[in-house]
Amino acid sequence: MAIEMQEKKSNNFSKGGHGHDPEMFNHQEYSKNFDDDGRQKRTGTLLTASAHIITAVIGSGVLSLAWAIAQLGWIAGGVKIQLCGAAQYANLVGVTIGYTITASISLA
Repeated sequence: MAIEMQEKKSNNFSKGGHGHDPEMFNHQEYSKNFDDDGRQKRTGTLLTASAHIITAVIGSGVLSLAWAIAQLGWIAGGVKIQLCGAAQYANLVGVTIGYTITASISLA
C-alpha cells in the first residue's frame, strides 16, 4: 500500500504541475485556492498585515534597547535612561506645539 502511494505521488510530480494529476486538473478549483504566482491564496487582512509590520519594527527596537543599556553598566545606564526620558519629554512638547499651530491655522 505504501509503495503504491509513493509511486502515485512520484508520478504526479513527474507529470508536471504542483503535484496535481493533469487528468484530474480542474482549473476553477485551482483558481479558487491558488494565486497567479502558483502559491496558495493569502487570507490576511489589512489589520493582520499592519500588526505584522508594527511587531517587526517595534519588536526589534525594543528587544535591542535592553541589551544596549545593559552594555553601558549600572551608572552610565541610569544616566542614559534619564537622558532618554528628558529627550522624550522635549519631543512631546515640540510635537504638541506643532499640532497646536497646525490646528489653529486649519481652523482659521
